[in-house]
Amino acid sequence: MPRHSRVQQEVLHLYKQCLRAAEKKPGFYNSVQHEFRKNSAVPKTDILRIEHLLRQGWRKLKMMQDPFVNEISNTIISVRSAKPALKMASNIIHVEKLGCLRYLPVWNYQKTIAERIAKNVKDGKTPGHTLLLVEHKPVYTTGLREYEYTAEVEARLKSTGADFHHTNRGGLITFHGPGQLTVYPILHLKSFNSGIKWYVCALERTVIRTLQLLGITGAHTTPHTGVWVGENKLCANSIQGVTVTTHGLALNCNVDLKWYDHIVPCGLDDKGTTSVSKELNRDVTVDEVEPYFLKSFSEVFQCKLVLAADEFVME
Repeated sequence: MPRHSRVQQEVLHLYKQCLRAAEKKPGFYNSVQHEFRKNSAVPKTDILRIEHLLRQGWRKLKMMQDPFVNEISNTIISVRSAKPALKMASNIIHVEKLGCLRYLPVWNYQKTIAERIAKNVKDGKTPGHTLLLVEHKPVYTTGLREYEYTAEVEARLKSTGADFHHTNRGGLITFHGPGQLTVYPILHLKSFNSGIKWYVCALERTVIRTLQLLGITGAHTTPHTGVWVGENKLCANSIQGVTVTTHGLALNCNVDLKWYDHIVPCGLDDKGTTSVSKELNRDVTVDEVEPYFLKSFSEVFQCKLVLAADEFVME
């Protein structure tokens, strides 16, 4: 086995520290372990790569030690958004307000739009980016991450009066329901930026900007996805697709938070959930939040939003 240089040994030592720090944070441990294995064999002659790994490793260690410090949240945003946006000014996104609907027909509608956008791009046409805004009837959905949701779990959750669906998005289980602004951006990603990390960060920055306009100044990101106030998640986001995006985010406005008592949201058993209404100590509806969200989305994505005239008809 080749001998490691001093700086390479420092990288290995740093990632071992990260692994130890991540042991109590399961959501972070796997990613750090993956990085450690991937980078342990970096050639000692690749000094620039090693220096980059050192900076990256120290940021991860700081985030795990104190993920709720504002300076660290700002670091997360700046790291995720380091790659500049591309071609944004000319993009037009059609906005469709769907009202309050069950989950399955909207999911099928997303797939139909995604297929149309992919075909448009292949044919050299304008993509037809679409932004769906919806409130769902109560539903629990699961993602692709490995976790056994048994028939008994499904039956128990259905007994609450909610639907239950397995989906192809990332993440674990979550809830959607009335009083929650659920947003599905169906976009040809390379029309904006080729990086999925940039896209996730852009969604989070859109929500943070929305909350600031509403008067919530303490919202931030953490090593876990979504937008948080303290240790309570206010907005969940989970996506699918690297060419055309589906799924999106769910922003709690005045949703009944008791629905979350039946699950461990996103698999984080040591965290809580909150809403705009709870944080502002007044009833804040989806209708009140929507215009602030659309304004923030157009600014972050540097796009023109056009409200679609046609109504969505559930088949």
